[in-house]
Amino acid sequence: MNGSKSSGGGSPNLFKFLAVLIFIPFALFLVFSGLYSISKSMYPLSQYLLWGMAIYTFLYLFLMKMEAVYTVNKTIIDTIFSFSASLKNVSYALSIVVALIPFAFRLINFIPSDTALKAQFFLMGFFYMLHLINACSHLKESLSGNILDYLFGFSMIFIFSFTLFVVFLGLIKNVNVPALYKHSFQLWKDFNLDIIKKLSGLM
Repeated sequence: MNGSKSSGGGSPNLFKFLAVLIFIPFALFLVFSGLYSISKSMYPLSQYLLWGMAIYTFLYLFLMKMEAVYTVNKTIIDTIFSFSASLKNVSYALSIVVALIPFAFRLINFIPSDTALKAQFFLMGFFYMLHLINACSHLKESLSGNILDYLFGFSMIFIFSFTLFVVFLGLIKNVNVPALYKHSFQLWKDFNLDIIKKLSGLM
């Protein structure tokens, strides 16, 4: 009986382990290659986006985490999607503040367009990083040290939150989301092929 239990419990863990090996690199390639593409194609506006990300990261590490913003965001989204258990994790990916920034600035006509664009990019970077860091932190706490579940959830947060972030950023300046995914997928594929070649050379 004990042997059957351990083998039955091993299959889900093996699946999670393989999923982590697949999705963690893809998530990282998606975010970093995506940010690199955005920084090149939208320069110099992209500088304000990166500054927003950097400033929140500094605040989180040394001054204040602003967790209340994430908590309110999670409470609102959890309430909205409470009708469906399958949508209970939407709050990990969706930031209401990031979603509202492009629409809010369209209602503000007294700010010069150049200044408004810079402010939007800065705020998008700031609040996206706030959401991403706090979502990963909350996930870690909720999983109570289950490393495989955390790494898998971590990769899903990166993939879905960054995709939504780019979509909302595209409401300010046009962003080719399929092209970002295509580029990231190519990098991820090359990375895996390189590992396979190196492992083959060791055999």
